[in-house]
Amino acid sequence: MGFWSSLVHTAVQVTHWVSNNAGSIASAASTIAQIAGVVALTDEELAAEGDNILVKMNHYVDKAEGKLKGVADSIFPQPPVPSGSSLQVVDMSALWPSPGTSEGDNMIPPELGLDINRLLAIHGIPNTFGQNEGDDQQTDVGQALAIQLFVPADQKHKVGDNIYYNPVSLTPQNSQSPSISGGMVFYPIPLGNPGSHAAWHSHLRFYYIHSSQDDRVLREERRALSIEQGPSEVSTDEAFSSATLSVQWQGARAVAKIMSDAVNDIQATSLRKISILKPAVIDGTRFKYQFKIPTAMGPAEVAGALAASLGKAMPPPSADHALPRMPTIRVANLQTYVPKSVAST
Repeated sequence: MGFWSSLVHTAVQVTHWVSNNAGSIASAASTIAQIAGVVALTDEELAAEGDNILVKMNHYVDKAEGKLKGVADSIFPQPPVPSGSSLQVVDMSALWPSPGTSEGDNMIPPELGLDINRLLAIHGIPNTFGQNEGDDQQTDVGQALAIQLFVPADQKHKVGDNIYYNPVSLTPQNSQSPSISGGMVFYPIPLGNPGSHAAWHSHLRFYYIHSSQDDRVLREERRALSIEQGPSEVSTDEAFSSATLSVQWQGARAVAKIMSDAVNDIQATSLRKISILKPAVIDGTRFKYQFKIPTAMGPAEVAGALAASLGKAMPPPSADHALPRMPTIRVANLQTYVPKSVAST
């Protein structure tokens, strides 16, 4: 799904996904039309469209997303903002094809938490709370919010015929700031496939309240994780390769420091063969780095060196803080650059 792992974004993409995955397209379209407040096409009207429901379904989805946003405005009004604090609002419509619920043991598919973290990351909102309290006190924000968001549809949280909502509330363990409130408004779309779950068409609304002190602490922590570009044996007048590596973690807790330490280590131990090219791209739990390497070095060698450095950077486990799982490392891109002075000879 590109940037996202577990959700479908924009009305056009939702229309495309539902039309490709619903066992009964007519039943799915009827459910969406009901939420949108319009009458689904009759057989005669569908025949007049040449049996093509695509245009009408996109219209239904678009209107349904407007309806969900209106309900979110009503159910999740803007909270009061304390003096000296700032408010950031995050709004997004999304379809969740497999909304595994947190009923019982609070376990949900990790992809749901990953995508919540990505949504927060692109708005500059931290993916962990309690950074200055030590790793054992950190909260993975995306995972904690997903556990609250993906509880089963409940009659106590029902609006109208078939719209539900799940509220969220999250603060660091030992503080009331920063905080995230709001929640998700949704309705289930029956896919009609044997053994399948209903997809959830939703609107997310988060309110992030943070103080100037929170901002200062976050800036200091991010600055401490900044990576200095190391020396390179490749001179500016010879060809070199740029290897882009993507590192995907299954959670946000403590991984930013591990990544920073690992990249610093690979530069220090590669005998000037591997150096980082800034900037990095970090979307929550996925870290993407470009490395400058000699043309004789392959990308698999860089990936292997980074894996070894990650192993060294992992903290020792403790009774109440298990090690994070090793991430998945992929080579995303490899380019060779030849300076004009070399190309012309």
